[in-house]
Amino acid sequence: MATEALYVLDVGDSERPTLVLLHGLGMGGWMWHPHLTVLAAHYHVLAPDLPGCAGSAAAGPFTMEKAATALVHLLRTRSHGPAHICGLSLGAMVALPLYQQAPELVAGLVLSGGQVHPNRFIMTLQVALMRCIPERQFAEGVASFVRRQYPELVEPALKATRQTGKRNLLATTHAVSQSDLRPILPTITVPTLVLCGSKDRFNLRAARHMSRAIAGAELRIVPKVGHIWNLEQPQLFTNTILEFVQ
Repeated sequence: MATEALYVLDVGDSERPTLVLLHGLGMGGWMWHPHLTVLAAHYHVLAPDLPGCAGSAAAGPFTMEKAATALVHLLRTRSHGPAHICGLSLGAMVALPLYQQAPELVAGLVLSGGQVHPNRFIMTLQVALMRCIPERQFAEGVASFVRRQYPELVEPALKATRQTGKRNLLATTHAVSQSDLRPILPTITVPTLVLCGSKDRFNLRAARHMSRAIAGAELRIVPKVGHIWNLEQPQLFTNTILEFVQ
């Protein structure tokens, strides 16, 4: 389905409370497939492709403001009351300006592996390295990540990466590198769970900062997992979301 050029996976009873799943950098709504059946038994689940990403590539290029505005529109048209927002990596970052734009639409936040003020030197270096990589290698890299555990997701992952394309991926990475979301954190008043894999060393410091800056936020460092840990330990991830949201 499309909402203002956003491609959205929409599952579950629309009369139930809404749970929005926001994907990571270089990915798309496809990364939530291992969780959809269980989560949709309890919630109305929306898993959009963010602007400039996968099925929403035409809505790009990505900016934090554009992504937040598109999500506000999505919630106002499809959510049954304030929604629970779960974001991982890029999705955790986008959840913050979404809250800033429309706090009344957000019932709670689950933020995993996100940054609030990325190291610009490291991000600039990452962009420079990405420019040197042939576009076909991006798709194969994502596919190889899921091939062993989720062979059924190889084709969706390849399709989404090709739809995004190198130009959009670079634009999204640049937008992330320029972001400073720290001023939003003290304004958050909804229940918030901050997550980070113990092996996700690049984002541990940001997770601790978020949990301290958001009043009442709970911090959980998940042992023995990395950055995209929803695909490493899908049952644990699903149970963690359900436990907190319920």
